[in-house]
Amino acid sequence: MPFSTKPWPNPLNGLTLADPLIYKINHLRQDALEIRRIDQGVEKEWVAGITTISPRARYLSLLPWALSEFYEREIERGRGEAEIDPKDLRRFLQRLEVLIVSATDLTQPDEERVRVNGALGRDTHHALIKQLQDSGRIELSPKGGGSIAGVYFMPCQGFGILSGGIPIRVTKGRGKVLYETRKKLLDGCPLVERLFEGGTITKDEVFSWRDHFSLQGLLTDTATEEREHLKTYFTTSYGPVGDAHYRCFRGTLKWVLQNTKEEALSPGELITSEYRHCLADNSSKAFEPHQTNWVNYEFRRRGHFGLEMIFSAFCDTLTSQVAGTLRDVIAEWTETDVFPDTLMRIVAFHISPWDLSWKVFLNMLSDKSFLDGIPTRSAARSLTPESRALLGLCLIASCWRHISPWRQQGLMLEFSDSPLDRTLEILDRSSGKRLVDVLTQLTEDCTIAPHLRTTWRKMKQGQKCSLRFYWDGDVFRSTGTVTRPGFSGERLGSVMSMMADLGLVETDKSGRYTVTNAGRSELSNLEASL
Repeated sequence: MPFSTKPWPNPLNGLTLADPLIYKINHLRQDALEIRRIDQGVEKEWVAGITTISPRARYLSLLPWALSEFYEREIERGRGEAEIDPKDLRRFLQRLEVLIVSATDLTQPDEERVRVNGALGRDTHHALIKQLQDSGRIELSPKGGGSIAGVYFMPCQGFGILSGGIPIRVTKGRGKVLYETRKKLLDGCPLVERLFEGGTITKDEVFSWRDHFSLQGLLTDTATEEREHLKTYFTTSYGPVGDAHYRCFRGTLKWVLQNTKEEALSPGELITSEYRHCLADNSSKAFEPHQTNWVNYEFRRRGHFGLEMIFSAFCDTLTSQVAGTLRDVIAEWTETDVFPDTLMRIVAFHISPWDLSWKVFLNMLSDKSFLDGIPTRSAARSLTPESRALLGLCLIASCWRHISPWRQQGLMLEFSDSPLDRTLEILDRSSGKRLVDVLTQLTEDCTIAPHLRTTWRKMKQGQKCSLRFYWDGDVFRSTGTVTRPGFSGERLGSVMSMMADLGLVETDKSGRYTVTNAGRSELSNLEASL
């Protein structure tokens, strides 16, 4: 049986902290309030398993082909059965990684060098690739890398190409079709044998076969069959199990194609445009499910960014004081009444903001504040703590105001015990309070308390300590850990990048996407079926 093996250790168990995948996961875990997981969860339901670090469609066919080739070879050696060594698989995937980067990045003397995003292992294998470019040959024996399975398993599973378990399975339907399609095209390719045994590869060999391995190669004529299979898997459910998530994903595809038909948009611009379009209109008109979802997502990540600005401001001030109470931190903030242009362009305080009532503050804050976008992370991080806290408060207040009609219509997703949901409850009851009192309560109830509660729980479960401060008698003591406000990156960017790989949209140098003729045709199909 070509796709059966004996149980063997999961190759992903061999990942170490040196792996790019694990580094990114650990970096993402620096969510000190554990709030970004909520907005990421809202988005996840509409992107079919695609992640922020899996932006290239070619890997969806490369991975099942590679695993099938490896399993076939091991089964032949074992005369129908196999006990597969994860280290052998890791070395095989490392070699494949070098080959993919080589095919993607190498250029002929008369070709313009274009950096293609999303090539796994590009930095890890930089020296090998440069040697191949300069000398024309290398020994295919890379050190490190091999994270393809870890990064692209979830997207492949989302499209019915791979399935979980030990070992990872190539599905008998879609996965096997992709494997056989590529195997037919690679008949006689000398590079395939080198993936198993190592040895020397030359630049001429890579150029001869690069359309089959490069990330941009899906748009070539040689990859027509492979591309059409992937396009079908992108838009067609593989059975009852996948029906629900395909309805969501097809809604996302339709939304992207409809909007990029009118103008070139980046993923962030598309989300911001939808947020502005839906929330600037206070009428009770009906919205499509994908609109409701993406507005909820954008509201969540904006609100969480605002809370993280307040939280980081508290941590920075506490660190400068070494130890203190919340009252001590607020007292230091209120000593300042001069603020930078970044903040004054949003709300020009004519008197010290700390003396303002909440009602007066809201009257000074334009109804259209942040509808066209929000400050960048770098801009927020560059502010002094007190300015950053006020900027976070302005962003949160604007979000609260924008989504008020949607809350009344029951269009907002709710999460029990979420710091942002608690924030909305506090702002609902802030009439008659002072701005400084509202900010103090948000800092205590929606940042300090969630951070301590989340950190103690994680430590109890044996996870790494991420504590920014701790109680010592009547004061907080800072741990000195740097705390920076973060903003969730959208998976939509990876979705649109894959759509470009499949020829449904095309991208310009600014990172904006426009629908293609193939995309217009697909849009007609989606509009007819949704």
